[in-house]
Amino acid sequence: MLFEDDSGQLFEGLIKIIEEWKPKTYSDETQYKQALYVYLKNLQEIGKINEKRTIRTEAGESRADLRVSDVGIELKKKLDTKSHRDRAENQIRLMLKEFNYLIVVIVGNNHNREAIDIFKHHLKDFINEGDLLMGNRKKIEVIEVGKNKSKKRSKELNNQIGLNTKMFDFSSLN
Repeated sequence: MLFEDDSGQLFEGLIKIIEEWKPKTYSDETQYKQALYVYLKNLQEIGKINEKRTIRTEAGESRADLRVSDVGIELKKKLDTKSHRDRAENQIRLMLKEFNYLIVVIVGNNHNREAIDIFKHHLKDFINEGDLLMGNRKKIEVIEVGKNKSKKRSKELNNQIGLNTKMFDFSSLN
């Protein structure tokens, strides 16, 4: 059974699961949030996510879109303007006070590649701040889903923000 007790294993496993998620195109972020919630609950029902793990919407003081036990998940549809990115970055900064593990899911298919790269670059600074302020190692993963999603994750960015780039291997489960 997937995700017994370790938060790091849960985080890595959720990354893999969300990368495999193929939602249809929705007009707003709320619809994506509901679709991801249903997807995760369905995986829990078939035993891919431990039944003891809680899956909730809009959880915690920071109001993360989703929470799977102690991993926060935040969906973002609009990042193309500086004001949208600034708002998203402020939300993530607040979430890092509550979560040691945070997955940011970029949804939709009308994203400017440069805007997403800027957004990802800014997140590495939050990790360093979190380490200094909280005394804990914070981990963030950005996943893009949608028609124009990048097929390649930036290993350089992952290493800069302290992510373990090894993914959880599902082949050993049964």
